[in-house]
Amino acid sequence: MKHCKISGKQRKQFRPLTTNSKHGGRIAPDLVQRKFHPNEQNRIWVSDVTFIRTSFGWSYLCVILDLYSRKTVGWSLSDRNDSQLVCDTILKAVLSRNPRKGLIFHSDRGSNFCSKETRRLLIANGIRRSNSRKGNCWDNAVAESFFSSLKREIEYNTFYNIEEAEHLLFDFIEVYYNRFRFHSTLGYMSPEDFETNIA
Repeated sequence: MKHCKISGKQRKQFRPLTTNSKHGGRIAPDLVQRKFHPNEQNRIWVSDVTFIRTSFGWSYLCVILDLYSRKTVGWSLSDRNDSQLVCDTILKAVLSRNPRKGLIFHSDRGSNFCSKETRRLLIANGIRRSNSRKGNCWDNAVAESFFSSLKREIEYNTFYNIEEAEHLLFDFIEVYYNRFRFHSTLGYMSPEDFETNIA
């Protein structure tokens, strides 16, 4: 084939879009500006959405991390990548942490993060919005790094269904990541140990 200068056609793998920044929602300024080391918990939360493959189609995982300890303070899984997914995750995080007013919630500028529903929920809880600059994944590097670790360490190709995905994600996030996974930025402590021993 090489001699005849022909090659097989590569099948491109479809990957769903998780960020749609072409929308009418209001974009917030970047209040974080890559300063990823606040000196106390519940000062800056970062959030993002990634896709999870199942035998029945795509599911979407939204997480919120506290930048202080890298702890996952809220997460939700859905078969829809919409503002409801983001709002569900925010509510879980707020109920779990009860942050004081002025907390910064940083995300990319996707339509689900800039929607009217998301903005109203954040305002109602005294939380300030912050959005990354357009097309700049480094502005939300901590959340991107979390997803990279998850997909590398959970060792899956395809979950059977969303229920199986949710079960295994619970084990990874709540049992392993928050309690036992060491971080060099935390002095090789887990998020929970860091909050317990340092905070």
